[in-house]
Amino acid sequence: MGNVVTCGPNTALVVSGGRESTIRIGGRAVVFPCIQRVDRLSLELRTLNVRSVNATTLQGVRICVEGIAQVKVSGYSESDTQVLTTDINAIRLAAQHFLGSSDKEIEVAICSSLEGHQRAILGTLTVESLIGDRRTFAEQVREIASDDMRRMGLEIVSYTISVITDEREYIESLGIRQTEIIKREAAEGAALHQNQARIKESDEKMARHLRVNLNQTKMQESDCSSRLLAAEYDSRVNAAAATTALAQSIQDAKERSKLYVETARADAERTEAELEVERRKIKKERLVLEKTIQARADAELYKSRKESEGIIQLANARAKERELMAKAEADGMRWKAAAFREFGEAALVTHALDRLPEVAAAVTAPLTQTERIVFVGGGDGGGGGSGPSRLSRDVEKMIAEVPETVKALTGLDITAAMHRYTGSLAAVDDVSVAAATSRGAAAIKARAEGPTAGSTAGGVGKGRGGPKPPVAPVA
Repeated sequence: MGNVVTCGPNTALVVSGGRESTIRIGGRAVVFPCIQRVDRLSLELRTLNVRSVNATTLQGVRICVEGIAQVKVSGYSESDTQVLTTDINAIRLAAQHFLGSSDKEIEVAICSSLEGHQRAILGTLTVESLIGDRRTFAEQVREIASDDMRRMGLEIVSYTISVITDEREYIESLGIRQTEIIKREAAEGAALHQNQARIKESDEKMARHLRVNLNQTKMQESDCSSRLLAAEYDSRVNAAAATTALAQSIQDAKERSKLYVETARADAERTEAELEVERRKIKKERLVLEKTIQARADAELYKSRKESEGIIQLANARAKERELMAKAEADGMRWKAAAFREFGEAALVTHALDRLPEVAAAVTAPLTQTERIVFVGGGDGGGGGSGPSRLSRDVEKMIAEVPETVKALTGLDITAAMHRYTGSLAAVDDVSVAAATSRGAAAIKARAEGPTAGSTAGGVGKGRGGPKPPVAPVA
């Protein structure tokens, strides 16, 4: 036979030993010895003092906070329709964690968990917010710790903050500051009421003074109204008389106005007629002018066309002329090329001799452009002759070397060619070269031996001529 075990509504029986444990709350159970075991789990409410010593707030202030928490094993749960159902899972979790433990050990475990959450939440708050809104802090602790309590099969029935203290009198300082603020506001309020009383008294005095002045003003206004009324009556009488006097003048003005309107209307009609005549005259002149301009434009157009045709004909004639000149030059070049092919070296020599005067003129051209030549030295120097004569000989000698220069540049020996074709080298040297350089040397000599030129032994001769003589090509 088994033993019957009973319990009250504040105790849960946990019968184990079968396939699974059986839970009974406020009832009885049959337990078979040596096969089953029965344990009792208290469902009573536990009031715990959760104390956080030297907890650091968000501002770094260390405070001590004491909270009162009421915790119990969750035996029943209430649905939304207010129906109680047995919370078997919570009892099984609580039995797993706390069966075999003393009440002191259970309370220590619960307090340690709540104190950790309490300390963590204090680190996110300031002392002012904690003191000003303890309810929010308690709700945060309860909300965060509920999950841990549920996993241990417990539930937090209530949680409140009872005491908040600190060792450095920070909280007391806050109270002092608030007290001083209240005192200051009280003093300000007293001063404000005193000022308002003074202001009200001053307002009463000013109102009394204003009433006196108002009465005096009304008396003066009454006197003034009487005088104004008399003046108004006088003005009405004067106005009536003036109206009677001006009635005739107004009638006369109206008559004159009508006469003026009629005169102006007649003048306007006459002006309109004159304007119409002028408009017709202007229209006629405009037509005549348009015809004249059209005729002139036609004449200018005809003239422009004729001038364009003349320019085109002139351009064609000039183009034809250039074509004929180019053709003549081409024929001349062909004849010259044929002559060169036919006469060979003789033609080249002839062409070179024709260009020798130009070469001599080019050599002596810089000297002909000289305004003044200064000679230093005696007339019987080692070079023989005076400065101007020596300069002439030097120029003649330089021009005589032109054939050698031509030979070095082109390979054409003018002297040898002349010797071959004329048989007289001396004639070429004395006649051709001398003739080619005579004019240039004579011009240079005449330039050097100006009217003021002179030479003295060991002295200086200067020649100063007039304007530059024109350079004549050497024939």
